Amino acid sequence: MSKFISLMMALGMLCGTAIFLGATSGAAGQTQPSATTEATAATSPASDETDQPQPMSGSLLQIDGKNLQIKPYNFGDIYAMTFDTDGAVITIDSEPATIADFKVGMTVDFVHRPVSPGGPVKLFVNGYGPSLYGTLVKLDGKKVIFKQIVPSTNPDLVTAITDDNTRIMAGPRTMYEVARPLSDLQPGREIEIVPDTGTAKKIFVYPVEPASTEPATEASK
Repeated sequence: MSKFISLMMALGMLCGTAIFLGATSGAAGQTQPSATTEATAATSPASDETDQPQPMSGSLLQIDGKNLQIKPYNFGDIYAMTFDTDGAVITIDSEPATIADFKVGMTVDFVHRPVSPGGPVKLFVNGYGPSLYGTLVKLDGKKVIFKQIVPSTNPDLVTAITDDNTRIMAGPRTMYEVARPLSDLQPGREIEIVPDTGTAKKIFVYPVEPASTEPATEASK
């Protein structure tokens, strides 16, 4: 009986070694995602977005080397989270960036999710740079003329310059950007222009608010 048990143990060790070698070989054969691939993944979920962990938003409180301290917007005033960004996918406005590009006080989205289906899970952090927000008045060639609402109530119309590289995106700004056709730029639509100076890189077009189905009151007539 003891010889039989010894034989079974030896076979188990051999099988375990074979499994370990196979796993090591498979890991060695995997192609590591490039920085470009990871930055692209930051703007598109690994699969159906509804199956992915949704990003949380917060305000960047502190930058300490590679650590970011973030206060989530929906966790109260005293709660903050610290993230080590070593190995994380870092973007600003969904473009490749570094920690040095982040500024205290900026809004950031953060989430842990796979880089690709079945791939390694990484921390994704996307910051949002300054922007202009307003109501589109008209297009004049490559000029976008709008009534500015944020960051100031400028009584005059504001003109933003575009070029062939300016992209139209669905608003509001999120980590997962969705391109929209130029035809979405219609007078009266709320838009957000990034960045807040120079030539516009992106114009986010906000959805039209559905008409209210509530009956009109005397005060609103």
